[in-house]
Amino acid sequence: MRLLARVSGLSVHQAHLLATVINFALIAFLIYWFARKSVPAAFRNRAGMIQKALEEARAASQDASRRLAEVENRLRKLDVEIGQMQASAEKEAEAEAEA
Repeated sequence: MRLLARVSGLSVHQAHLLATVINFALIAFLIYWFARKSVPAAFRNRAGMIQKALEEARAASQDASRRLAEVENRLRKLDVEIGQMQASAEKEAEAEAEA
């Protein structure tokens, strides 16, 4: 730092701050340089994976809704059958009571 301070005419503290800023800028530039090609591709791949997962979730939701409708339909049919059984049982009970 003292050499940098003497060469640049700055104080030791100012030379230290300058070196820190230069090091940060150099590291930031290197990260940018090496990531500039791989990061966009990674984002595109990730976006594609998310889109595929959303489509699969939408399909699963539609399948679940379809199965729920089928179960509800079966339950309605069971209610009708139970009502018919109760009516039949009441008629049989009345017939037995009269006999």
